[in-house]
Amino acid sequence: MDITKKHITLVLGTGRKNRQSEHVAEYIQNKLTEHGFTYEFADIRDYLAHPFTIPDWEDNDATLPWRNLAKKSDGFIFVIPEYNHSFPGEFKLLLDQDFDNYKRKLVLLCTVSEGGFAGVRVHEQLQPILNNFAMSVVPAPLFFGKVEEFVKMSPEERDELHAKRVEKSFNLYKTYFS
Repeated sequence: MDITKKHITLVLGTGRKNRQSEHVAEYIQNKLTEHGFTYEFADIRDYLAHPFTIPDWEDNDATLPWRNLAKKSDGFIFVIPEYNHSFPGEFKLLLDQDFDNYKRKLVLLCTVSEGGFAGVRVHEQLQPILNNFAMSVVPAPLFFGKVEEFVKMSPEERDELHAKRVEKSFNLYKTYFS
């Protein structure tokens, strides 16, 4: 299976200032390139020009950039931090802008936390929401805990801790496209 023919969208799912998950997203970007993925990076800040829910059935020009990106994407990799034992509200606002363009799209979840549980609560809460959107969540999530320590690590130290898991998740992600 030629993964380079698939349009993957890597989404950084928080707009918070000084977001630590941005470092994880950069790490994932580097690994995607190393593994031969063709991807597009989407920063949630660029797709939410409004602080309220715009439902998918409503024609609204503000949602067109996200809807167009979702439509052309074959799969997503969501980098989502854990805030207060859940995911960021702006990520839900983004998801709620579309519905039909998510059906049967593959999702790999990368969750981020400053604690040792590495965003497992985010995964637990997002799984049923993504299933509701008829997305196919690959059963190989990537968990990045103690993100402040991750930020201080060298690329070699990051790889020592994460490269094998990332490779395993990416390989499974690729097989789901077959």
